[in-house]
Amino acid sequence: MDGLKKEEYETDQSVYLYQVNTNEIIGSQGVSNYSINVNVEGVAIPIDIDTGSAVTLLKKQDFLRLRNANLSTLDRPSLILKSYTGDVITCFGEKSIRVEIEDQETDVKIRVVDGPEPSLLGRDLMEKITLPCKSVFKIRVTVQDVMEEFAHLFDTTTVGKLEGLQVSLRVNDESPVFMKARNVNLAIRERYEKALDKLEEDGIIEKVDFSEWASPTVPIVKADGSLRSCGDYSCSINKFSVLEQYPVPTIEELMGKLQGGKKSTKLDLSKVYYQLEVTPENKKFTTINATKGLYQ
Repeated sequence: MDGLKKEEYETDQSVYLYQVNTNEIIGSQGVSNYSINVNVEGVAIPIDIDTGSAVTLLKKQDFLRLRNANLSTLDRPSLILKSYTGDVITCFGEKSIRVEIEDQETDVKIRVVDGPEPSLLGRDLMEKITLPCKSVFKIRVTVQDVMEEFAHLFDTTTVGKLEGLQVSLRVNDESPVFMKARNVNLAIRERYEKALDKLEEDGIIEKVDFSEWASPTVPIVKADGSLRSCGDYSCSINKFSVLEQYPVPTIEELMGKLQGGKKSTKLDLSKVYYQLEVTPENKKFTTINATKGLYQ
């Protein structure tokens, strides 16, 4: 059926004029439409949601994708359709058809139209179904959403453990070094010992009664006022260890590799070295001698 002119199907009844608009949202990246996949007779068709259109339109190309689709099967148009510029839109006809949007099904009279514009979901269909907002608006996941869903990964009160891997230390064990505990300033001693208790509570260190190796500790006061107890291995196993040789890249090399990159990530793992477990036979090398005794 060729494009119909207004006078070809006017009757004694009033001719309804519909203002058909494309509901565009202007963003920083340009123009984007709200669209949704509509199942029309078993065929998924992306259709733009347009609150400015009183009726639902299928462009000719989308209609011909349907099974047994033929323009000759359409009923004669009952309405005149106009664009927002006032131009008459060529309408090949109309037909009541079954549509499905997610778990909702209903019948709607669709108008098959010509032109490059997308198919439109109009107000007549909106009155029969509830638009699935999450599918339509593609709601972005916020940082807060991620932190709530994976709360255990962002819990700074506990320390995780790298699964499936243990650290092995290569140390010359012929001449063990055992050093006594250093005195700790009374002003920070309570916090120092609480820090040790916390490490033991988290399963990072464990008390031992005897060890051939022992290193003193160094209490480090952090910026937030908390205290970290570190083993001073510079005077013990460091002197007898075979160190891994790894070429650390310079900042120039790193920047060269990042050239052309568009995104970067800063990953700050809480107490990251505490998350590495030492092999059972190497634990003796990590023994520290603290004010409360020996720990590995």
